[in-house]
Amino acid sequence: MMDSSRTIAGSALSSDNQQDFTVETLRGLAALSVTSFQLTNAYSLDWARYSGFHGWLGVQMFFVISGFIIPYSLHRSQYKTQYFPRFLLLWLVHLEPPYLVSVALVRILWKLALLVATIFRRYVEVLTKRASKRVALPAPLSSAASSLTPT
Repeated sequence: MMDSSRTIAGSALSSDNQQDFTVETLRGLAALSVTSFQLTNAYSLDWARYSGFHGWLGVQMFFVISGFIIPYSLHRSQYKTQYFPRFLLLWLVHLEPPYLVSVALVRILWKLALLVATIFRRYVEVLTKRASKRVALPAPLSSAASSLTPT
């Protein structure tokens, strides 16, 4: 009974799984570090701000991990440069449609915001003209002050 559990534990912590576990642990620490920085950076309390002060290093940690993971995964998959066109095609198929949809959505929302702002500005102009016709507005202070000065 004891031997089977050791075998399972031994196979679960093989060299590849151990490396994956280590990388995932580092990624988790980097994510927590960035989160800590984001949550504590806005506080005015010195101790709270200082507790997450070095959290920005989590971003650099992500870059270092990516610099390890990308070549490592290419090595494990026995990548060859002849596979690049297929990789590029799959990359475009997976990433380009959501990107194009988001760009189109932003452009539509931008145009809609401009339209609403224009309609609101015209509405305010119409209300201002109506209000100025109904109520006689006082003369500006500059003209009143100039009439008081001796000539």
